[in-house]
Amino acid sequence: MLILSSLCYLVGSLVMLWSPNVYIPLYISETAPSEIRGTLNTLPQFLGSGGMFLSYIMVFIMSLQDSPNWRVMLGVLAIPSLSYLVLTVLFLPESPRWLVSKGRLDEARLVLQRLRGREDVAGKMVFFYR
Repeated sequence: MLILSSLCYLVGSLVMLWSPNVYIPLYISETAPSEIRGTLNTLPQFLGSGGMFLSYIMVFIMSLQDSPNWRVMLGVLAIPSLSYLVLTVLFLPESPRWLVSKGRLDEARLVLQRLRGREDVAGKMVFFYR
């Protein structure tokens, strides 16, 4: 198990080292209003660290039981990541820039309207045509 986890960590590190681009900050930059863009770009790192902290708190609380079950302790670590995965799959829209690049202009306009909370997004749509 230790060898497998260290290999996963190694592969993940190498993938990040050689990745051709960064999608999350780019996605946030494309979809967020400029007034809060910087704040939103710091949130993934902060929330990831917060999720790990919550996982460790859950494990610590479980370790205080009379006979803690180590399998449950390790399994409970998946709860924050699983909830994040479900939320992103269900609620995260596609990038408006990607939709425009695929010729799906109406969908891009609808995504921008939903994200900005207003009907008039014509000025923002021009930005994606560049």
